[in-house]
Amino acid sequence: MIDPGLVKWFRDAKAHAGEIDISDLAPLQNVLEIIGLTVETARQSGEIDEADAVELVLMDLKASRQELRAWARDLKRLGYLNVADRVGQMASASRVKPRPSFKQRWGLKAH
Repeated sequence: MIDPGLVKWFRDAKAHAGEIDISDLAPLQNVLEIIGLTVETARQSGEIDEADAVELVLMDLKASRQELRAWARDLKRLGYLNVADRVGQMASASRVKPRPSFKQRWGLKAH
């Protein structure tokens, strides 16, 4: 998993960045395309490991375990093995949301 110091640096940088123009990202249609762009950017810069870069991008999405697993499968099929393994680790480490109670699922009121 990612170095906690890098996470702190990323969150601090994000907090101080202010408004960011993301109009260049408009053509991206889904998370896999964003991951692909992140990997390519990390590879070109050489300053950060591509799996670390993807983890930084995905950690603020608050994705479900199922979403992370699906992305890991798709990334593996696309040949991003290192990144797929990291996303799979994120899925394993993510907390399972508690199942709603019977009353919550059916909208019943307590007496």
